[in-house]
Amino acid sequence: MRPFTNPCSLLILLGMSAIFSTANAAGAVRPVEGDAVTASGHPLANATLYFPPVRSRGVVETPPGEQNTVVTDTRGHFVWAAPPASVSALAGDPPRCVALAADRSSADFTPWPDLGQTAPDPLITLMDHETAPCETKWTDGSLAVTVPDVGVVSMMLCGPDGDPIAGRDVQIASYEPDTTAVVVYTLRPDSQGRIHTRWFTGRRRVFIFAAGLGFGSTGVFQVLPDKSIAAPIPAFVPFAEISGSVPLKLQKPGAMVHIHGSSNSATSWRAASAPVRGDGSFVIHDVIPEMQVLQLLGGQGDAQLASVWLRPGERKHVVFRAAPTPSVPPAQLPAPRKPKTMLSGVVTNAQGAPVAGADVYVIYDHWYMFPQRQSVVRVQTDAQGHYVSVSPGSDSIAGRPAHVY
Repeated sequence: MRPFTNPCSLLILLGMSAIFSTANAAGAVRPVEGDAVTASGHPLANATLYFPPVRSRGVVETPPGEQNTVVTDTRGHFVWAAPPASVSALAGDPPRCVALAADRSSADFTPWPDLGQTAPDPLITLMDHETAPCETKWTDGSLAVTVPDVGVVSMMLCGPDGDPIAGRDVQIASYEPDTTAVVVYTLRPDSQGRIHTRWFTGRRRVFIFAAGLGFGSTGVFQVLPDKSIAAPIPAFVPFAEISGSVPLKLQKPGAMVHIHGSSNSATSWRAASAPVRGDGSFVIHDVIPEMQVLQLLGGQGDAQLASVWLRPGERKHVVFRAAPTPSVPPAQLPAPRKPKTMLSGVVTNAQGAPVAGADVYVIYDHWYMFPQRQSVVRVQTDAQGHYVSVSPGSDSIAGRPAHVY
């Protein structure tokens, strides 16, 4: 059996901290034995079973660890060393269980995103797409687990030259729309380039990648219960390659060039990075030929994103450029206030002599597209008969004098 790749990461990632367990008075672990069969009654060999956590009022009672998972043997039998929790947890209702269909004798698997990138929502999606809930019950002290039906899918893999891909690992990710999380399986084709994968029944489409060679994908196929089908896949498409340079003013020890992932969850996990060498150069291998966007991370100052369109097998060179210095907008001056209407004049008598202390009444019409209202302003003349009247209207409503008395 091939070694399991980082078993704890998927357990913690899926939020399966600890589980139903049995302990005697001294607190020792009591193994729980059981058998896993499919809904059709066939033993499920080399399958992975997970047990969700024991919770009490929303609090996980058992600690996280590898005891959350078991792998069945070739007869579907398993022995679960349940972590110490409470005797009553297993004495009553059987524990809940979910299963991963992959055959652990031939496939390793790892989740994506990893623990440092994961958010809760993708975890739920990952559980929904890659695992299936099981029925559990106690039978004469043994835990009976019934897993949904599974089927086997075989694929013949050929490189871009048409020759079978043999003697090297390939990675498989199942395409699921509207999800940002996947489980990546690693398998090694046989001498004829054939791989065999086990899935739960239903519709599937997978992407397959061979490092240093290329990638391919199947069409949509139907996994049938207890049957083996062949899913045709064309010869692989060769990867592209991106090389480039970073100008001296942007270089900094530890700087990396990163490719943004695709919106497709089945390919975004392959978003690659490359270190910037001392001379400012970098090379990214095994790039999926499509529009790619590159970002300089950890450099000196800000750099513009670099985009490049790649065809299969193509090699392209890009040069990063410093981001333009943002122009500093001029200080925002307050908008000039609209001057209010002002009226001034001199009051004289019939002989033309100035009249001091006379009352002057100015009637203003206030307009905004059309007459709005009127207002009356009273002012007095000074010693020389002068007066000044200012409209009481707001800045947005212009006032104009209509009558003076």
